[in-house]
Amino acid sequence: SNEPHETMPIAAFGQKQRPSRFFMTPPRLHYTPPLQSPITDNDPLLGQSPWRSKISGSDTETLGGFPVEFLIQVTRLSKILMIKKEHIKKLREMNTEAEKLKSYSMPIGIEFQRRYATIVLELEQLNKDLNKVLHKVQQYCYELAPDQGLQPADQPTDMRRRCEEEAQEIVRHANSSTGQPCVENENLTDLISRLTAILLQIKQKEET
Repeated sequence: SNEPHETMPIAAFGQKQRPSRFFMTPPRLHYTPPLQSPITDNDPLLGQSPWRSKISGSDTETLGGFPVEFLIQVTRLSKILMIKKEHIKKLREMNTEAEKLKSYSMPIGIEFQRRYATIVLELEQLNKDLNKVLHKVQQYCYELAPDQGLQPADQPTDMRRRCEEEAQEIVRHANSSTGQPCVENENLTDLISRLTAILLQIKQKEET
């Protein structure tokens, strides 16, 4: 479609002085590949904004009582969360499809595996970008309201560390179940551990 994406201009934040609550509806965009991360300056949301020249200015610039850089990070945070939600939905649908194929003793095709792996790898990149942007937003929150007791998040989070440790243990146990390593390539076992950690994080999010 040639119709322009629905965007929310950053000027909307300037309509009220420090609003207590505000909502944003980011455009429905596919996640940019790792080579062009959404946290870079080439953000499509900001590129279309008439405030582009103002955003490119000093970090001390404010809009509607908020630092411009803070509003930029909040916009990016909302977009990443929206895309991550869509990826998790696709992953659930593919898990359901794989379970059906398995129940009928039907093979899972290479194309299906490729699409599944692509989504998992994109989720890993999303989590990295999300952690970076979330950390910046929390730092700004602490600067704007230090009396609220907000502290910048430690990276990585406790949940992520627990999932990584559990994934490594699962892979280690599965790889040595026969008494000898089934996979001796450390790079491959490391990749399997990281992918397993992502799935464990998704499971944790669903349960909370």
